[in-house]
Amino acid sequence: FVFLQGALVPRSSIIFEWSHAPALGNAVQDDRCFSPMECAALHPATAGADGLECGWARARDWPCITPAWRSVAHVAGSLALVGGTVLYSTHFQHWSFRRITSAAILLHVAVNLLDLVWVMRLNVSIGLPDHAFLVGDEVISDF
Repeated sequence: FVFLQGALVPRSSIIFEWSHAPALGNAVQDDRCFSPMECAALHPATAGADGLECGWARARDWPCITPAWRSVAHVAGSLALVGGTVLYSTHFQHWSFRRITSAAILLHVAVNLLDLVWVMRLNVSIGLPDHAFLVGDEVISDF
């Protein structure tokens, strides 16, 4: 079920992992987000370790999220999950099962539209950095 849900309704973390697969083989560095100066210093006139040019993600204006920010997003999402559980037990426990399920489905659809914002890079066009959007998306989707 988890794979099917991820395949049918991918969350931002899944989309991020799909678009930024780690380097194959025994590569020691992930150079997809390096600046042109860093690439020139590391790989003068050669391709990156995975066959792609050094800095390819930055050149395509794709998200360059560090593992530390992904960890922050996951921790924030876990805290939001606890907050959602507390909110349910204090305010929504008297709701009927049908009403809770309907509200959850509608909110799930609305939250998954944030992935479209991520993919179309609309967050950058309004001035919201990728790491802030990722943390916010994780908090909203896990709440």
